[in-house]
Amino acid sequence: SVVGVPVGLVIGNNFGWNMTFIALGLLGMPIFFIAAYVLPDLNAHLGAARIHPLESLRRTFTVRNHLNAFALIIALTCSGFLIFPYVSAYYVGNVGMSEQQLPWVYIAGGILTLVASPIIGRWADRAGKLFVFRVIAPLSALLMFAITHLQSAGIAFAIMVFGALMVCNVGRMIPAMAMVTASVAPRNRGAFLSANSSVQHIFGGVGAYVGGLMVQQAGEGAPLEGFESVGWLSAGIGLSSVWLAGRLRSSEHEDTITAAELAFPAAAEATFDLGEPLIACVDGE
Repeated sequence: SVVGVPVGLVIGNNFGWNMTFIALGLLGMPIFFIAAYVLPDLNAHLGAARIHPLESLRRTFTVRNHLNAFALIIALTCSGFLIFPYVSAYYVGNVGMSEQQLPWVYIAGGILTLVASPIIGRWADRAGKLFVFRVIAPLSALLMFAITHLQSAGIAFAIMVFGALMVCNVGRMIPAMAMVTASVAPRNRGAFLSANSSVQHIFGGVGAYVGGLMVQQAGEGAPLEGFESVGWLSAGIGLSSVWLAGRLRSSEHEDTITAAELAFPAAAEATFDLGEPLIACVDGE
């Protein structure tokens, strides 16, 4: 995720947006062969009694703790996707950064994320996941407000703000995912996490759509208008996640879930989420 976002931008800017997808497909092909030798068989459960998929779905969306977990994930996802799809256009049109400089923004942010993730994970395990979340989530909201009000700030300062936002965005996701995972009984975790992935993508789209309704741009490379209002909304939703996180309760059958174990997966997911909308800024498409 750290390497792929800036490299994808470089490929798209120099060879066209479709070449990014071609490169992704070619680099992904070896996974088929590697997986055949590396991944173990997961067939021990096939002989056990199976729950009907609809019943499993009903259980996933009717348990109160699951709904609290979904609410937290929705708040985190929406607050991020309200602004992230438009940060690149904002940096080019409002801050004055060139498209050739954008990859360096994501390289800097990615390196900071890579270094900070395990540190935050260990901190959350020592100090408490909810405590760490309540520290980082307001900082993330403050930075979401700041990044939408940069206007003509210097490029170096803009890179610093984006890097800090990436660290805080990942930093709140690490304890959040640890708390969410621990709130679901192990026997229900597979169904829940599958549904959680769908919920994240749905409300990521909702956040991006609402942000698009609030933002206006006269033409390619022109300044974005209305992005400040998006920042207020994103920060407000981000702050609400502090209250939502306090509603989560650990499962009665909780196994040991450490934030350190989830640090890199959570960081990779959060960093990848930042990169998903970037194709919109390549070649002005």
